[in-house]
Amino acid sequence: MGVEIERLPPDILTRLIDGGYEVLINEITLFEGYAKASKLSARGLLKPERIHRGLIGILHNPSLKRIDLIHPETLRFAAILRRYIDDFIDCILLSTATLWADILLTEDQILLKPPPEVEGRIRAINPMLRIRNYQSLQKESI
Repeated sequence: MGVEIERLPPDILTRLIDGGYEVLINEITLFEGYAKASKLSARGLLKPERIHRGLIGILHNPSLKRIDLIHPETLRFAAILRRYIDDFIDCILLSTATLWADILLTEDQILLKPPPEVEGRIRAINPMLRIRNYQSLQKESI
């Protein structure tokens, strides 16, 4: 979208896909990215056309598996996580990963080290889930 995340290479999706990962994206991530990019655009730091092209590129990328924001199981577990994590968007992302993924790639410090109560709930549902930032994932496999 023209918005870079610190410490992540601009070709992160290509690297993950080429590394054999199936990349899942919850639609809330698209919303959150668009909201942040729009804030930069309002400040004159990013052109609206660039945001639009980036969003269209993500929406039409066949290599990305989109997870519906309002999937009932995702929202149910996110509501449970909300007892322990203040940011509901983070709860949705963690719930999505717990229910659908083997790895959650994030730079969010709360998600990288969730509270012990959350860790226990995650392990009960998906004992194989690994939560990593890009740097640690890169050391492991990419």
